[in-house]
Amino acid sequence: MRTSTITIRTLALALILALGLATAQEAGQTIDLEMITVNYWHVVEIAWAGDEPLSGETSTFDGRCSVPSDYLAQGYAEGLTFPTGPGRYPA
Repeated sequence: MRTSTITIRTLALALILALGLATAQEAGQTIDLEMITVNYWHVVEIAWAGDEPLSGETSTFDGRCSVPSDYLAQGYAEGLTFPTGPGRYPA
């Protein structure tokens, strides 16, 4: 029952914000909304600067890093951004 209560509250909040935004747009005003994100970063590949992890060597990885770095991680993020909704962001 807790899930349905949270879902109802979330839907109610979204409806209130949508109505407020529509009213403000009709009046020629804007509303600043704070953006909240909850994302998880999934690492797909790691390239180390040296022959082994934590060797102490650094690299800019052909200019992909602005400063010399120990490793370069590639992956993607997915999660929820309010008020825009769920998403997946490849890197």
